[in-house]
Amino acid sequence: MIERFAYAAFVVVAGLFWIFPAVRKGLWHEVLSGVGAMLLFGILFFEQQAVQQETELALLGGALALFGISIAVLGVFTIFTKGRARDFEESKTFVRSGVFYYFRHPLYYGMILLAAGAALVKGTVFALAICSAAALLLLAAGKVEESHNLKKFGKRYEKYLKKKK
Repeated sequence: MIERFAYAAFVVVAGLFWIFPAVRKGLWHEVLSGVGAMLLFGILFFEQQAVQQETELALLGGALALFGISIAVLGVFTIFTKGRARDFEESKTFVRSGVFYYFRHPLYYGMILLAAGAALVKGTVFALAICSAAALLLLAAGKVEESHNLKKFGKRYEKYLKKKK
């Protein structure tokens, strides 16, 4: 019961403070990532493990999820420290060091790995379908964000895209 309340609270908060403001500002990569995150956290909170999982598969899923969370947390830390940001869209400088040296979109990639890990841990076709949908939304968010970043950072970001294929 508490999981359902927590998820409902997450949906309300995400809607009010993440998705709706992003729609108003025309930040479609934020809308896509917000919906992807809502799907992903819905699986984590609601989907009951319906099949008996092999221990190795569940451990692999857990490791993938933890690795994904680590990448995302490092990305957030880097944006706020090296990018001198107050929020994700207000980065004052173009960041290409730290975890951004390895990943163009560490927050999205981290959440995609979390989705893959959750699908393995849950072990249901439904979880796989929802986690796949969340991953596709996050990939789309990364592509949309690239056009936003090209406008914001110009030639420097274009050079970065060529190096980080």
